[in-house]
Amino acid sequence: MGVAGTVGVMVCSIFGIDERYHGKASDLGKAMQLTNICRDVAEDAHAGRRYLPFTMCPHPPEDIAAGVPAAVASAEAAMASLLNEADDLYRSGRSALAVLPLRLRLAVTSAAAMYEGIGAELRRRNYQPLAGRAFVPMDRKAGLVFSAILRATTRKRTQEGRSARVST
Repeated sequence: MGVAGTVGVMVCSIFGIDERYHGKASDLGKAMQLTNICRDVAEDAHAGRRYLPFTMCPHPPEDIAAGVPAAVASAEAAMASLLNEADDLYRSGRSALAVLPLRLRLAVTSAAAMYEGIGAELRRRNYQPLAGRAFVPMDRKAGLVFSAILRATTRKRTQEGRSARVST
């Protein structure tokens, strides 16, 4: 998961965001990666890969792909746990979005909303990994992005947020 967090930190560095926000950016990248892992459990299992932590799902990917009940139940429980962890990371990451320049904030906010929508779809399906790849329908995606952008543009930037960029 460290690699996913690194992307957020790199973006902060490129845009001159104060280092105290790098952890929040890392959290947002990790949240999206956890969602991605959960979305792709079946696809990965069919390819002989498992990105679910072994401690949560010790079954071989072939057992998940074959629908072995114990393996599927273990994958479902792991997905639920990882998506709950992702929720906390999304909250953390969103708490620092106000320090981003507006265009970047809109892009990051939109991406996070779409990934959170995938997590919601996985929950709606009761985490069933073999139910097909979860996706957010276009009309729902548009609604998520619109709502996220509206929230991102109507939040008042705090004094701390305005001064968060490093002077150059």
